[in-house]
Amino acid sequence: MKKLLPLLLLVVMIKPAFSQLYGNEWINFSQTYFKFQVITNGLYRLNYSTLKNFGVPIDNINGANIQIFNDGKEIPIYVSSTGILGPNDYIEFYGTHNGGYWDSCLYTYPSDQGNSRLSLFNDTAYYFLTWSEQLSNNHITSTVNNIANPPSPELFCWYTSSYVSGTAKNSTNNLSKGDFAYQGLGMY
Repeated sequence: MKKLLPLLLLVVMIKPAFSQLYGNEWINFSQTYFKFQVITNGLYRLNYSTLKNFGVPIDNINGANIQIFNDGKEIPIYVSSTGILGPNDYIEFYGTHNGGYWDSCLYTYPSDQGNSRLSLFNDTAYYFLTWSEQLSNNHITSTVNNIANPPSPELFCWYTSSYVSGTAKNSTNNLSKGDFAYQGLGMY
């Protein structure tokens, strides 16, 4: 019994170590991914010729199977065709720059982070375009814009706005002690 107890404790302690996630579980290694960068927030259109020039075999891809990933999550996209894409087809999505979300891990207390909307290191976000044999359920569908009977207008609108100026850069200062050296660019 005394020999069995240490073995049981070892198994119980090792089991949680193998159940941790690495953050790359979204990758399907049997698929091909095309990586591209987004630096500013906005609506992006990838047209047929752009995809063709970057080596995407667009002539063989069904539009309903296309997916775009960012930060390990599939993002909503609009594809102009659900069949094989032709010269007039395109993909649209809303892309955002790299924010400071992951930088909060650098601080002992995440509330010490100077600006959660701006990365200390790089403003560039990376997106991954892929396709699979299964239909993607994260496509935006077209709707008819019928405004024959519109609702009454709202009396007012509340919104929050902030401004960050400059560009992100590295610092030689000790960031864990609250000595911040960052600048950013853009209206968020």
